Amino acid sequence: LAWHDIRVPGFATWRSGETLEIRGDLRYPVIVKPLQSDASTGIAQASVVQDEASLLERVTLVHERFHQPAIAEEFVDGREMALSVIEDEDGPRGLPPVQILLPKGALYSRKRKWGHRGPAFRPAAFPGPDADLLRVAALSAFRALGLADLARFDVRLAERGPVFLE
Repeated sequence: LAWHDIRVPGFATWRSGETLEIRGDLRYPVIVKPLQSDASTGIAQASVVQDEASLLERVTLVHERFHQPAIAEEFVDGREMALSVIEDEDGPRGLPPVQILLPKGALYSRKRKWGHRGPAFRPAAFPGPDADLLRVAALSAFRALGLADLARFDVRLAERGPVFLE
């Protein structure tokens, strides 16, 4: 997405066994998670780190516990959204955005996502222009990646607009 000038957080990745060198342009806080997992696997409050020592510790934990590369992304503050696009005979169209409801400061962790209360999705209540902005952003990402049929994007709605997480 970054290649197509669609906003994503700054990031770095580390494979197991690599020297854990920290890029100087990575801004804290960052969130560290398994690179190849989905459904919030490996995401917990402790995944958000504030300094290099904590970053190295969390990367090591991902390697040891999940046996895969780790990714650290600059943490984007804002409302967490799911943006979907569906394509039919009339072409792709953005569906209404869905906000992931979280207590202030909480992450959408695997435990929170699949806990005893079930998923915390609900339709986002946005005024027209904001919902339209999100739909246009989802369509831009869909087209940039050359996707077809159906896609869902995880996005944080930051002060400067949407930032695509995955």
